[in-house]
Amino acid sequence: MSHESIRRTRSAIADDLEAIQDPTPEFSMRHFVVGQHDAAGQQWAQCVLETQNRLMAVAAADCDVELAELKLRKLEKRATRKSRIKAKKMRIELRGIALARLGTIRGIGHLLKIKHDLESQHGGRGWTRAELDAEQPEYWQRRLDRQALLDINATGRVGVGNQDALRMVGRPIDPPMEHVAAVERRCLEVGRNRILVAVPTMIDRETIKRDGLECLKGWEVPGTFERRVYVVQGKPVADAYNDAARKAIEDGADFLLCVEDDHRVSPGTFEKLWELHRTSGPRSIVGAWYPQKKEPRTGAAIAVRNGRREYLQDDGKIHEVYTVPQGFTLIPTAVFREMPQPWFATTNCITQDSFFSQLAREAGWKLYVDTALRIKHVCRDTGRTYE
Repeated sequence: MSHESIRRTRSAIADDLEAIQDPTPEFSMRHFVVGQHDAAGQQWAQCVLETQNRLMAVAAADCDVELAELKLRKLEKRATRKSRIKAKKMRIELRGIALARLGTIRGIGHLLKIKHDLESQHGGRGWTRAELDAEQPEYWQRRLDRQALLDINATGRVGVGNQDALRMVGRPIDPPMEHVAAVERRCLEVGRNRILVAVPTMIDRETIKRDGLECLKGWEVPGTFERRVYVVQGKPVADAYNDAARKAIEDGADFLLCVEDDHRVSPGTFEKLWELHRTSGPRSIVGAWYPQKKEPRTGAAIAVRNGRREYLQDDGKIHEVYTVPQGFTLIPTAVFREMPQPWFATTNCITQDSFFSQLAREAGWKLYVDTALRIKHVCRDTGRTYE
């Protein structure tokens, strides 16, 4: 685009630029920033703190503008080509400051409204320091109870961090929490299926914490199953799967669901995979079909046809296979009790999935791949998707 086109575009969307300047809209501010706390006084205190931070940011921005205007006047007096360019750049920066200032001012408006609403429920006034301190025991009781119950909902047990926090306030896993966990266990014990979802990866923890794992997005295990995700980091793939299999046994899981981090899974894939296992029998290991990361397009699973091993192509049918790959594969944990360790090993000749498949077939298990159940395979280096 030419300079003139850019200028016209900037002018045309000036109102739009002003409209979007609200980094934390009132709804988000009310429910996720202020509303994160479990007591009204702490919500009010958070509201005041957020207002203070924004007022200081506006004051600092106003100082920056004053300083910039002084520099602008000096640059304009010089009247050189270089000073004119510097002045032009500074005006652009000032427009950016003005837009950011507008968003901050709007945030202050949201906070003042929320502050007023909270104070109207507290006799029309704010909280004193003494009132905020007096609210602390009840606040932490509510917060730690909530966090502990979230742990129970997610994993069936209170995490060690929250256990320690409860201990610090003199409330180690109290009877109400044990009661909730016991009721949950009794409800899930009838007809339950526990699944450990294993994801071997070399992605670092901070990246996973920030972005999540793409291989776990877009699909889900239905609520009729107990599900736990187990991410195994920094280990060779065979070691990672051996670790995951041992963890599945320790957890009392009925199934290990292998999900590799370079795959993308469509909604409904797990349900169809579960149905394949259910119809294939309890001694079946079932997997989805996906291509290898190469051309020409070649399936990852291996089947035996007319006495010869060949890659399984996607003809839309279910096939018994010689080796089942582990991009998205459901394995009953009973198989691990019937086979010697290691269950997975990578050698000079075969990969860990071929090693596992050989042991499983020798133990009398059947391996199936549904070629109508396709997942995508993403190259970690290039980002190219094979499907």
